Amino acid sequence: MKKSIIATAKKTIDLEARSISNLSALLDHNFENAISLIHNCSGRLVISGIGKSAIIAQKIVATLNSTGTPSVFLHAADAIHGDIGMVQQSDIVMIISKSGESPEIKVLIPLIKNFKNPIIALCGNMQSYLAKSADVILNTTVSEEACPNNLAPTSSTTAQLVMGDAIAICLMEVKGFSTADFAKFHPGGTLGKKLYLRVSDLIVNNEIPAVREGSLLREVIIEITKKRLGATVILTEDNRISGIITDGDIKIAESGAIVDYLIRSYGKGTMMPPIGTPDYEAYNEWLHYAEGSAMLPLMLNLYVSRLKEAGAPLHPRIDSEITNHLGYVDGALKGREFFIGDSLTGADIQMSFVGEMAKVFDKLGPFPNLGGWLTRMHARPAFKRSIEKGGAYRFAQ
Repeated sequence: MKKSIIATAKKTIDLEARSISNLSALLDHNFENAISLIHNCSGRLVISGIGKSAIIAQKIVATLNSTGTPSVFLHAADAIHGDIGMVQQSDIVMIISKSGESPEIKVLIPLIKNFKNPIIALCGNMQSYLAKSADVILNTTVSEEACPNNLAPTSSTTAQLVMGDAIAICLMEVKGFSTADFAKFHPGGTLGKKLYLRVSDLIVNNEIPAVREGSLLREVIIEITKKRLGATVILTEDNRISGIITDGDIKIAESGAIVDYLIRSYGKGTMMPPIGTPDYEAYNEWLHYAEGSAMLPLMLNLYVSRLKEAGAPLHPRIDSEITNHLGYVDGALKGREFFIGDSLTGADIQMSFVGEMAKVFDKLGPFPNLGGWLTRMHARPAFKRSIEKGGAYRFAQ
């Protein structure tokens, strides 16, 4: 079954490929006349068809419009019910049909001739009514359809499509249609933006993110987030640009994810164990444990305390959970200076939230390992510099 499907697909592709290849031999002076007629037209190219040919006509219209040849689609069935009114005196009409004998086409042709518009036939039957009525004939005859019954339009519609592309490309060459011209008709695409989008088009709608050389990192982050451009310039006192800070368009809200991202991106291989090691799995667990488990009872304690007497019934359970979690953390720190390994890692940074909150709520007494670890964190030179730079830190008081 599978081989049969693949064989059928290959046969279809081969048949249609031969149909396209054979088109080259069908090109003659009529094709040149068609290109000249369309190029010199002061109006539009109106392309019509019925059935599958109508769908091909719509695609050709889209290609021509985007490559500088004004075109409109006219459905042959709708044309004879009023839509023929879109055909103007200076227009050229192209009619696409495999047989050239469709009833709608045979009704439409005399109407077009009555308007004295030139007709280009893109046709697969040179003896048809359409071919004999047209001013210019483009031969798209195919030997057979790819359909096993030789009925469904397959090879014939592919040939029509390719002939339409040949017309569009030739017109581009004749017009000298350039990359800049293409961008003009595709302003919403990447190429159009590269060639036509100016700083002045954006600057009106976006405030310029800027901070001073002495700004705190917190102020930098707020400025980047507020102005939504993924970066901020750094200005001197006399408003000269002295630098730029950017981290692309990355926005991360969760503390654990922020710590992990900063270390992976800027830690230069430090402050985290090698990925795939047991220490890394433990490190990753502490990053998530801090906010996912340990902070919950501590935050509940903060909120329930504000309820005063109304929150009293909840405190025993909350205190029990705090004791359980702090006991677990204290045990993990027994005989250790850091949570993971022999140096500071992101696990220590993330778990500092837990230690600080426990200190604020005066819960560290029974947990000397946790208390000692927090004291060591406060004694680190980098921590002291951050207090000096950032101002009073109430958890550290």
